[in-house]
Amino acid sequence: MTHLVEAIHDSAVLYEDIVASVGYGALYAIVDSAFDLKICKQLRKWPSIALYQNTELAELGSYSPTLYLIGEDDSAAHIAKLLELCKGQPMLSFIRSQCDLAGLKQHLECLLKVYCEDNTEWPLRYADTRILVSLFDVLTAGQKKILLAPIHSWLILDRFGKIQSQFGENQNTALWNLESGVLKMDEKQFAEMIDAAMPDSILATVRDQYSSILLPYTSGEQFKRVEQGINDAKELQLNGAQEILQMALLQLMAAEGVNQSADYAVFKKRIQDGQELADTINHLPATFWR
Repeated sequence: MTHLVEAIHDSAVLYEDIVASVGYGALYAIVDSAFDLKICKQLRKWPSIALYQNTELAELGSYSPTLYLIGEDDSAAHIAKLLELCKGQPMLSFIRSQCDLAGLKQHLECLLKVYCEDNTEWPLRYADTRILVSLFDVLTAGQKKILLAPIHSWLILDRFGKIQSQFGENQNTALWNLESGVLKMDEKQFAEMIDAAMPDSILATVRDQYSSILLPYTSGEQFKRVEQGINDAKELQLNGAQEILQMALLQLMAAEGVNQSADYAVFKKRIQDGQELADTINHLPATFWR
């Protein structure tokens, strides 16, 4: 599991955005309860609804994301409480909408699954903000328009503590019907979603097996280094899972700035010439490592 930064750098911007949108409907928070099942108990006095309730994913029970209605009278304190409880994990986003709690929940059911061109379907854990940011990156303008139709703004805390804002037409009705009420992706979109998830998957492996390697870095720096390793593996046509992991570990253990060094250029050239990855790593000079 990849954590966000410990402190949300843009908390002031978040408050400003929320206050500026007061006239556009009720304020809601989506919390991915699977990150911490105790959170629901601490927020049980808040008006809420489980987003998997009365759906085909209802059997997941307490692992369902929860939609909370935030009271306007004390919204700053409520938001601060959520930020404190979520501890910087990628599990919290905010929506401003004219819809009531039940109506917004019904609309968001379109995101329970992704339906692909080959007629396969996959659960979409969109309350995980790492996935949500990637989702908006791959959606078409038409898909975004439908998804955001009953929403004024969707404020997403990204892995670097910054606010990603998506805006809709804020129509007081859910537009999804039997024909359009599912999120359909083409092959390219779905592949991009899978690619976007790879760094977090590798980070989970690193955290389980080599956790000390991550200690010098913030979560954002961890992600950037692993992403660089994945990109370099693709460039060098290293497609095996173990090779990709090795390239990610290489980046996490490398000294600052070595990607632009002559040593790294020689390393990549040797790989392109057909040398084994492990042997090539063993020949890197001591100055390469942090």
